[in-house]
Amino acid sequence: VVLHRDLPRWVDEHRLAGSRLFAGASQVPQWRVNTGAVFADAASVPLLSLWLGAAPRCINDRFEVAPDPFRYRGDMVGGDQCGLAWALDEGGGSLPEGWRSVQIIPQSVLGQGGSMGTYGTHYQGENSSEHMCSR
Repeated sequence: VVLHRDLPRWVDEHRLAGSRLFAGASQVPQWRVNTGAVFADAASVPLLSLWLGAAPRCINDRFEVAPDPFRYRGDMVGGDQCGLAWALDEGGGSLPEGWRSVQIIPQSVLGQGGSMGTYGTHYQGENSSEHMCSR
């Protein structure tokens, strides 16, 4: 992520009640969390602890101890996305607000895939790397 403006200030000014973690929007669909662009602060610690505890147990995009191990598949690529999904869905009951605790940063603010946002740009994947190098 390359910052163009003060993203922590944007987070402070736009934080919704109950938000513990901020994440960029995936490219398609834009309402999904992009775990490659995450903003955390002291309020994020309980969720980060659950996430970090779950991620190593995700193997080949499935959670090895879940009652339905294929529930955490689909668009999740690797332990980070699978672990976050488990922490937000299950969380051992310690995070009752679940997915509502993650606030999506709009792509107009934090651009994805090399498309520039007003506060930052997340470069990921082959196309965005080439795009960044050509600027």
